[in-house]
Amino acid sequence: MERAELPGIIAVMSTKPRHAIDESTFSPWWAIVTFVLLGVLVWFLYTPSLSSEPGIFNRIADYISSFIPGLSLNDVEGVDKIVHLTGFALVAASGLLAGWKARWVIGLSVLHAGLSEVLQKFVIPGRTGDVFDALADIVGILIAWIIVAILWTRKEPS
Repeated sequence: MERAELPGIIAVMSTKPRHAIDESTFSPWWAIVTFVLLGVLVWFLYTPSLSSEPGIFNRIADYISSFIPGLSLNDVEGVDKIVHLTGFALVAASGLLAGWKARWVIGLSVLHAGLSEVLQKFVIPGRTGDVFDALADIVGILIAWIIVAILWTRKEPS
């Protein structure tokens, strides 16, 4: 029995995952976006925090809060986790959209999530590593992977 003759969902099944991007669809523009976002993320993660000054995130949050009276992002519970989740999600999503293999993008992103917290705890002055930051990073990576997979399957012809 040929594949086209199979009933229902079996007829549309493929050995290639639906979210897999054909290597011929590499996008240099998304690759550039990935490297820029990775650079920003690395800057946020690895810039030392001197005890006499607030950290980079606190300075940026104070700056943003200055435009909205009564808002102090530094006082909002969980903002740090949202920043971690968003940063890693953006880098992972742009890497996937660039056309790089998902196993490499996801694998290296998860490795970086864990490594960044170890480096913050033991190497970067004034920084502390947090397991929950790494978990937020990984959740962001997984959310990006799911969203890109959903968006990519919508682009395929039915």
